[in-house]
Amino acid sequence: MNLLKDDIGLIFSGFLTWCLVTFFRLQSIDDHTLMVLCTTLFMIFVTLFLLLSFDFYGSIKAFKISNLFTQGVCVLILVTLQCIWKDYSSLTLILLVIWAAQLPTVLSRKQAYLCIVLVNSLLVILFFMFSAHQNTFINLAVQIGFQLFALSSSLSRIAAKEANVALKAMHQKLKMTQDLLAIRSKEQERIRIARDLHDSIGHQLTALSLQLEVAHHKIPADSHLQSTIKQCQDIAKDLLQNVRNIVKEMRNSPKETLTSYITSLNKQLPNVKFELSGEITITNILLLDQIFLCLQEETLSVTF
Repeated sequence: MNLLKDDIGLIFSGFLTWCLVTFFRLQSIDDHTLMVLCTTLFMIFVTLFLLLSFDFYGSIKAFKISNLFTQGVCVLILVTLQCIWKDYSSLTLILLVIWAAQLPTVLSRKQAYLCIVLVNSLLVILFFMFSAHQNTFINLAVQIGFQLFALSSSLSRIAAKEANVALKAMHQKLKMTQDLLAIRSKEQERIRIARDLHDSIGHQLTALSLQLEVAHHKIPADSHLQSTIKQCQDIAKDLLQNVRNIVKEMRNSPKETLTSYITSLNKQLPNVKFELSGEITITNILLLDQIFLCLQEETLSVTF
């Protein structure tokens, strides 16, 4: 996974927040059993946080969802244990802010908000069960505000990143299309030149050959000019044939190769490497265009 500087900064901020919460919370716990249990849960939470942040699971969404679920359960167990030992601290709820910030990376907007509602509803029920003080509910309300803020910030960041990726993909697509149009423009220029050669020089050489043929018949057979006229006829005939060959070659579809297209893609997309063994020549220009467009679409979809 290629992490951006902003991603590294957010991960560091989350880890630093966890360190501060863990340090100050554990410092205030006197019971040894509760200390061990809380330490274990805090360590599980930060391990899961780092695994998810550094995309340890790759594209396996089920593992990511399980990770988020376990993080939320860890916080709920921490709060439950502290209520049982009557040693509750609102610092523990700060972990839910870290948790909420991760939700949009895996879940949709609606699912993320539902998760926040569900977890905080369970906390409200838990506090009622243990007859928590009024300040506890106030602290919970404040923490819910922080959770929603963290969630909204993450949603905005992800939306901006997706928009940036889409913009880059569109730019690359336009650049590739521009290259394709440049190739087609060269081909049109070749066709235009071929047409001009045929319409001007070709016709003039044909007319010249006809005039030489007329002169050949008008001049007496024993005249010394016959050999000169015959040489001129041969030269005109050769010139006309050369012009026709050039026009035919220029009008034919240029022998473009896939290698040239793939080389162009490799230059424009440094993160993608195409390899083609051998030289494949395609004379059907429409087929070549379709292959190029398919490569372009697939490359952009994979890269971005």
